Amino acid sequence: MNDRPYLITKFLGQPAFLLSRNPLVIGRENLPQKGACFLAANHSSYFDIPLLVVEYPRTIDYIAGAELFNHPFAAAFYRLFKPIPYRRDRRDPQAVRAVCERAKLGRTIGIFPEGGIRRGPQSILEGGPIRPGLGRLAILTQAPVIPVVLLGSELYYHPRAWLPLHRTSYCVGFGKPMLPPANPGNPRQLRILAGEFEADYSIRMRALHHELKQKKR
Repeated sequence: MNDRPYLITKFLGQPAFLLSRNPLVIGRENLPQKGACFLAANHSSYFDIPLLVVEYPRTIDYIAGAELFNHPFAAAFYRLFKPIPYRRDRRDPQAVRAVCERAKLGRTIGIFPEGGIRRGPQSILEGGPIRPGLGRLAILTQAPVIPVVLLGSELYYHPRAWLPLHRTSYCVGFGKPMLPPANPGNPRQLRILAGEFEADYSIRMRALHHELKQKKR
């Protein structure tokens, strides 16, 4: 796959973050250097994506809501980064096939299991639910899932946060890889295993959130 547009955009966009940031990043040792994996993060602002691009060394293929591609100019821009569009309103077997194909290529797939921007009690970090799907994708692809907690990305909504040497503080925590169970080949068993996997993911996200908050003090 041609990653040149992604890498060029990363190269051009990084300086604004590098000059203004003061990040706390933990768990880099948990990141696989090669092979397919999922980066499964909470989603508190539109700046979660660029912060992951800055802090994660490999190229990320994001799963993105299909509605982002309704506008022709926006669609042309997003397609430069080889996203995987999916339908939020119904089952999307085409998106599932695309994810499986990317996994076979050894790609990193970015996913926000909450299904949209969530803060406060609606966030997974504070007990909110996630949308079903992560567990099924992990089992079908047999790719490990890296839980990712992002804190403070919403600060970049404020113009002052972009000032050079302002030292905007945000946190990124990369959890230990979660290895999915084997595909049982039975739809009902797959659904049960996927649900259990997602429940475990939620627990790990809250534990990682707690760890980040402790280190931030």
